[in-house]
Amino acid sequence: MNLLNRRQLGLALTGAALATGCDDEGADGPHGEVIVSAQGVDQAHYAITGSSADAVVSMPTGFRGHGLAVHPLREGIVVMVARRPGTTLVLADLSTGEELARVEAIEGTHLFGHAVFSEDGTRLYVTEGDVAAGQGLIGVRDAETLDLIEHYPSYGVGPHELALMPDGDTLVVANGGILTRPDTGREKLNLDTMDPTLSYIDRHTGDLLEEVRLDESKSSIRHLAVRADGTVALGVQLQREVASTTDPVPLGENRSGCSTPTVSCGATSTTTWAVSRSAMPTIGWCSPVPTATWPASGASPRVRPSASTR
Repeated sequence: MNLLNRRQLGLALTGAALATGCDDEGADGPHGEVIVSAQGVDQAHYAITGSSADAVVSMPTGFRGHGLAVHPLREGIVVMVARRPGTTLVLADLSTGEELARVEAIEGTHLFGHAVFSEDGTRLYVTEGDVAAGQGLIGVRDAETLDLIEHYPSYGVGPHELALMPDGDTLVVANGGILTRPDTGREKLNLDTMDPTLSYIDRHTGDLLEEVRLDESKSSIRHLAVRADGTVALGVQLQREVASTTDPVPLGENRSGCSTPTVSCGATSTTTWAVSRSAMPTIGWCSPVPTATWPASGASPRVRPSASTR
């Protein structure tokens, strides 16, 4: 059974790619919902799992994954990326249970858990890291074989999720700003000097088009969702042990000289906000996080605040 034939999906959050029905056009209710997730508590149980109202399919992988990328054109095709600081990528067909390709990051690099396909499905873009330099990379890979074609900078430290903008030519990258290395696991090595950024990159040339910084430099940008109008929603993790305040943090961003609306969230909530690349004020909302749904055509997702906590 093909689990992905009703909706293409792509919001990665804590290891899951989630599609959910909306009460507007194109939604087909709970029976159209599909969750594709990395799961497992140890090497014997690490897997990719696809779950719908009708079936559950699980494929063992042998490594702990984090984010998944769903192919924009080929139903059932997904890529799972190893959790930071892992090194393995796997391409799988959930409709058949077949593993199609598996590669390791090249020597001296590691992965940060996320990837995204180009609109035509020929390229895969992966957040990676240069171990020696401590800098983020974008790995451009062949989407059929996962072989590395080239690297270019992510223009920051600790890139986490990346997404394709509606123009199909621009990548937006969440550089979390936190330095980690494989030999020290997930230890945070630069909290005093961390510098999270949101980078807009030409996917063809690797050129930096635009860079955005947060008012609170200890807010590590982690997860993204992109709306069809180009609005980017950000999932941010505040490093409270070194932040300037432990109070609820209002988040916002000046864009093209506009005023900055802010949104204040509870101290234990996940703060999510959005920034528009046009001359529009920032849009913000608090946890629960937004959900993204893909029209059946595979076009860019719609994003709205969720009505219930997940």
